[in-house]
Amino acid sequence: MGWREEIEGLIERENRAWNDGDAVAYSEAVEPDCVFTNVFGQVFVGQDAFERQHARLFAKVYKGSRLGQTIRHLRLVRPGVALVDTSSMPSLPAGDLGRPAISLFFTANLCSPIILNMSRLGIGCHPVAY
Repeated sequence: MGWREEIEGLIERENRAWNDGDAVAYSEAVEPDCVFTNVFGQVFVGQDAFERQHARLFAKVYKGSRLGQTIRHLRLVRPGVALVDTSSMPSLPAGDLGRPAISLFFTANLCSPIILNMSRLGIGCHPVAY
């Protein structure tokens, strides 16, 4: 499997995990020291913090939401490091945009860069920053 296929597989797994509300699966590929900045500018460091934050989101604010990330651009920066530019239009169940603080998130097309560590050959690609 080439690096492009690995990245496409990662994005598919992330979409599936989000849509299942599964924070453990959504977090399994991220590096232990990943850095995640959410849509409100909050920064979380580490896989544990990434997983805890998504567990809270999937249990409350984004419960039942759907994510459909698509890859807009892939760039292999150097062997073992890729930059992935994704676009996503998250959605909530019908009629549920009244939740506080998230209407903008669910009515905008979000573009997110993901930096991937692909240096661990044979075990896939791993996000180090969102």
